[in-house]
Amino acid sequence: MRSQNRGQIRIIEAFLAALIIFSSLAISASLPSRRNPAGSDDLAYVGCRFF
Repeated sequence: MRSQNRGQIRIIEAFLAALIIFSSLAISASLPSRRNPAGSDDLAYVGCRFF
């Protein structure tokens, strides 16, 4: 690899990494959250009750 192309490769690598991070956030945001009907042993429930 030439020293001229190193900067271009790093920019492409950073762009692809940011694309992967944002796409994973978009996919995880669209997933439905499962709620426990009992609610007593759910960690989120316990955390909300604490505050």
